[in-house]
Amino acid sequence: MNDEIPALTSPPNRTMLNIVGVVVLVLGLGVAAVLYAYGQKSISLSTGGNWQDNTLSTDDSKANTRDVEMYNGKLGMWALDLEDWCSNPQSWVVPVALASLLGAIACFRVANRSR
Repeated sequence: MNDEIPALTSPPNRTMLNIVGVVVLVLGLGVAAVLYAYGQKSISLSTGGNWQDNTLSTDDSKANTRDVEMYNGKLGMWALDLEDWCSNPQSWVVPVALASLLGAIACFRVANRSR
């Protein structure tokens, strides 16, 4: 019974932390690559590879922008811009890659400091 308690409270193994760091880094960069490829595919499918004409949608018009600002203020415009940014898969590539890189670095640093 006493043998189980130190195993639960012992610090993580250096090798295990290094393995976790590598897995976090590889998975994060893999997800970032998939998001980038999916974003490229969705862009080519939606526009057919090139811009068809010079017209804007009604959501991109000055009148719509003015109406949103008038009724919702600058915060409403920022919310719409954030929604547009979040809906694009390619905009998530850099944050996902950076998060995985920082997570892996944290695992490597903790493994380096553990004895």
